[in-house]
Amino acid sequence: EHFLVAMADLVSHAESSGRKTAFLGMHLCGRLSERAIEAFSSTNVAICVLSPCCLPSLEDAPSELKYMYGSRKMTTAEEQFDAWESYLEAKRR
Repeated sequence: EHFLVAMADLVSHAESSGRKTAFLGMHLCGRLSERAIEAFSSTNVAICVLSPCCLPSLEDAPSELKYMYGSRKMTTAEEQFDAWESYLEAKRR
C-alpha cells in the first residue's frame, strides 16, 4: 500500500503547485491494470489512461472471465481483450 500513499502524495504536491495531473499506466501485464485503477481511484486525478498488454493468467483471472480461457474457438483474442476492457471499465465505476 506504500505505492498508493506515494501516489496520493505526488498528486497533492502537483495540485498544491497549481498543476493538473493525469494517471498513465503503460504495459500493464495481467492484473496490474486493476492496481492502476486502485491507485487512480485513491487520488483526485481527473484523467486515467490505461494500456493493458495482456490478460491475467487463468489462475489469476477474475472468476467472471475464466470462461474465455477454455479455447480460442470459444472466444477470439479480440473478444477476450474486449471482455477484459469491459471488466476494467466496470471496476472503475
